[in-house]
Amino acid sequence: MDKKTRDKLISALSYFSILWLVGYIGEKDNDIVYFHSKQGLTLFIYNLIGQIIMIIIGSGIIGMLFSFIFAISSLGFSIIGVYNAVLLRKEKLPIIGNIKI
Repeated sequence: MDKKTRDKLISALSYFSILWLVGYIGEKDNDIVYFHSKQGLTLFIYNLIGQIIMIIIGSGIIGMLFSFIFAISSLGFSIIGVYNAVLLRKEKLPIIGNIKI
């Protein structure tokens, strides 16, 4: 596998749950992969916070509404992140991408 394809793969995997660790730990010298790993970490923390909020809110109309909005936004952020990773773009995720970690 050539370097460009490897960078795309590792960068795209960063947006799937805990897989951001692969690039974050193993590719600190690779600017594009490390960037997407940090964006993946931001998305991971966003998902954790959302899960905690859903536990606190519980079920009910407000809980279901929050759950729906959260799931759609999380999926959207993942799709945007993977798209940018495959194109090897260093573009931050909308809304949550500017959070410094």
